[in-house]
Order: sequence, then C-alpha cells, then structure tokens
Amino acid sequence: MPSPSHVVVCCTYFCFGITACFVSSSGSGNRPTSCDVETSQLKASFSAQASGPTTTFYAAVFSSGPVNLGCGDAFVVTSGAERIILARDPESTSSAIHYVASWPSTPEATTFTLALARGPEKRSAPASHLYLPATFTVLGASASVRVPSEAIRFRLDPPMAIDAQELTPSTVRLRVEVEGPYLDKQTYVWTPKVLFPPLVQADGNVVLDTKFFRRKGTDASCDAKLRISEVTSGDLDSTFGGPVSGSLDGIASFDVEGSRHAAELPLRIEW
Repeated sequence: MPSPSHVVVCCTYFCFGITACFVSSSGSGNRPTSCDVETSQLKASFSAQASGPTTTFYAAVFSSGPVNLGCGDAFVVTSGAERIILARDPESTSSAIHYVASWPSTPEATTFTLALARGPEKRSAPASHLYLPATFTVLGASASVRVPSEAIRFRLDPPMAIDAQELTPSTVRLRVEVEGPYLDKQTYVWTPKVLFPPLVQADGNVVLDTKFFRRKGTDASCDAKLRISEVTSGDLDSTFGGPVSGSLDGIASFDVEGSRHAAELPLRIEW
C-alpha cells in the first residue's frame, strides 16, 4: 500500500481507453517535471486522431506519475516539410497532463514522426511514428438491432485488406464501439489473421455478433451510439523506457496509435 505521503494517480490514455495507476508523491507541488527524469525512465503514450477535417495529436509521458515538460523539452510532430510543436492542454490537471496540437486532415494515409526534443543535458527521442489510415466511408449500417439474436452490419468503402502476410505497426485494424445508457460499453478490435469479432469480409461487409452484449437495468430498449474507426499501432522510439500499457496484441502497443474515425451513428437496441 502507498504510504500516507503518496497518492495513487489513475489516468485513462487517449489511445485505447486504457486506465493505469501510478503511485506518486502527494500534492501538486511535488509533480515531477521532465528536468528531473532521463528519457529511458519515461513511458510514453502518443496518438494521431483524424475526425472530419481535423487531425489532433496527443502526447504524454509518465515516470512515477504524469510528467510535465520543462527545461525546454518539447513534443514535435513532423510530416514532410510540415512541423508543429504540441502545447500543454489547458484542461490538463496535475494528475492527467497531456499535450495537444492539430492540423487539417488529408484523405490519404499519412506517416507522422513524433519526437520528444530535449536540451543538451538529456537524450532526445526523435523517432516515434504514427501511421494515420486513409479516409473510409461506412455504408448501410444497421439502424436497429435486437440483442442477442441479430447482428450489427455495415460495409466499409474501400474494403479493408484482410489477407496481410504479416502484421506490422502500420497494419490497419478495425475498432467498433457500441455505447448506450443501458448497455455495458462494447469495444471490439479486428486484426488480420486473428479470429475475433467482428467478422470482416473481403468485399467490405462487416458483421458484429451481439451475443456478448450486456444490459444495464431493466429497460427493454435504448438509443445507443455506433463508433467505427480504423487504427494502427505505431512505433515507439526505443530511447523511451517503453509504452505505458505494454503489448496488447502480441505485436505492438496501441499506446502509439493512428486512428481515422467515421461519423458517429445512431443505433437502436432492443432486448
């Protein structure tokens, strides 16, 4: 158990909705800055999220807890000749510090380099990579479904590559989320060569079985939201001490994630 002079800080990371906890010194005055920490002692969480016309970048590093950048350290995103420096999110708190920036989205798949640039006394981490999938469209999505006998169906245009010979950090996966007031939130990630739901077909059709959906309360129906995104797992610079959550799929961590999000869709659920 932590001593009375320490608190347990829990953070949810923007990449994959992962929550992890750290033991940290109590009081915001004791929050560490990057001035005090070597890069090899930092764990990182980065993402590039494209939604509509905008791509937003998020970055955070952690030691015994969230770390505030200091001593001239900065997160820098580049793509070709484009370069942008992330700024601390004004809504960050001492227990959940992250840095953000955004720029206009383009429809094609794009690779971004995210660097932690440091002063001469510390080693920089210049080569984390975020792979943003190309634009896609969701067609013919189910407007209503009866659980557990009916499946959620939709079609992706263009279809996903389902016959990848190997999985790499730039391999595109599919994430499907269903959330409603009387439904335990459901999150599914499809990866080529892995036989987990949803079922993704070569013609772009996707089928998500609802037999694992769990109702909250006794209401016979609810209005839910269907969220569909294509994601990649990215590369983390080896100078860091590692990703926050470690490997999630035996291939790479989703703590360095590129994601392209379709517009949220309404879904009526009945039991």
